[in-house]
Amino acid sequence: MINSQEVKNIDSRYLSSVSKPAGCLTAVKFLPDEQLTLQDLVLNRILKHKRFPLISKPDVSDTFQVCRHFIRDFLPSQSFNNLPLMPAQKWLSRTELLIGPEKLNILRKKHVLIAGLGGVGAMAAEQVCRAGVGIMTIIDGDTVHTSNRNRQLPALKSTEGIAKTEVMAKRLLDINPALELTILNEYIKDELIVEILKQSYDYVVDAIDTLSPKVFLLYNCVQLGLPVVSSMGAGGKFDPAQVLVADIDDSYNCKLAYYLRKRLHKMGVWKGIKVVFSPEMVERSSIILQEGESNKKSNVGTISYMPAIFGCFCASVVLRDLIQK
Repeated sequence: MINSQEVKNIDSRYLSSVSKPAGCLTAVKFLPDEQLTLQDLVLNRILKHKRFPLISKPDVSDTFQVCRHFIRDFLPSQSFNNLPLMPAQKWLSRTELLIGPEKLNILRKKHVLIAGLGGVGAMAAEQVCRAGVGIMTIIDGDTVHTSNRNRQLPALKSTEGIAKTEVMAKRLLDINPALELTILNEYIKDELIVEILKQSYDYVVDAIDTLSPKVFLLYNCVQLGLPVVSSMGAGGKFDPAQVLVADIDDSYNCKLAYYLRKRLHKMGVWKGIKVVFSPEMVERSSIILQEGESNKKSNVGTISYMPAIFGCFCASVVLRDLIQK
């Protein structure tokens, strides 16, 4: 049983040892009814710390409930081990039915980075969020354009001109208000990648569509030992049955994968990167040269469902790897 002195010491230990990113206190029930006094006390103490602001407040009509990861940090292991697993919130009940409460709790504690929020990255981000991953970072410096509407999740008539990070942040937090979400409205460049990857991630999704930063992100993930899945080109592809997951060294009939392998080989990286790709041949007629854009030399025709399928494949790699470790 947890004694009152242990609870009194939570404030000082929290302030001296933890610097939490801006996020959200979750509402997850794990304490039995006889410990409600302790529950209220701990939550009230957390709420006082402005270093951990609320994005959305718990429903005051419900019993106050406390983040399990916070209890893990500050209460003795024997006390924590005696607490039951958190039952799923109602919106995750079907996920819990499929994978079980233990694996769902694993996902709640994981941090996934999504680099790029176009047709692939935005879909991957949503599927990762809907599966119950509790901590996410999303990065993109672009805004929604009219031409994005045929394939990209953030792209609506009403969102044109708005930052993709802003659109996706609202969407993800509407799916899971308890999500701890970090938003970086930045174009992904080499020097920024180094700073970003200094954070602790359990998995990285590379959905960047520009070669140089894509290479640099993948290279640094390998050097740091970060698990990563990278999307190859969905443009010019039409047959969803041909989409595959493989090590980058085993990919074929994909120009983007070819250029990536060539660059990475020069940097000493030959394998160890999972990729989602399609060996389907691209028709020349679906490609036009692009002038006036620094990040793209050409545009490739794209059908509505292919980037979304690539994004779902990326999310599936992340989720299956996280719960099978």
